[in-house]
Amino acid sequence: STFRVLFPVSQGHAATAQQDSDFDPDWHGSGNVLLIEDEDAVRDAARRLLVKAGYTVLEARGGREGIETIRRFGGVIHAVVVDVNIPGVDGVEVYQAARAARPGIRLLVLCGFDLNGVRERLSCLGPDLQVIEKPSQKGELALALKRLLAPADSGHQVA
Repeated sequence: STFRVLFPVSQGHAATAQQDSDFDPDWHGSGNVLLIEDEDAVRDAARRLLVKAGYTVLEARGGREGIETIRRFGGVIHAVVVDVNIPGVDGVEVYQAARAARPGIRLLVLCGFDLNGVRERLSCLGPDLQVIEKPSQKGELALALKRLLAPADSGHQVA
């Protein structure tokens, strides 16, 4: 017997491959990033990647802890990286509290499910946020932050 299985081409994977090819592993960012993630292994991996990319990382295990960090931290927080589905206070509530405490703060949302639905749900919050799939491909998190924090005249668009 011979079986032939054909799979449709996935545009999502092609787009991810393109994003990865745009990432220069020698590039380094800078600034303070608050990482809010309840899964220890995911948070540790993301922290290592962000530190390697040049960011100073503040960490929180949940939404309430993240909001407290935003309110209490004395320096500038350039961006918040948050899982959209964290216990207690979700990523949307964290973002709204962050914007109330620090207008202009940027948000990078990590989404483990229904990426398009989450993008649509968050689109009303404004242009200074980006949503990426979790788990992300190598370099995608750093590339997303690079684009998110790029000056408005750099040609990078927030998606």
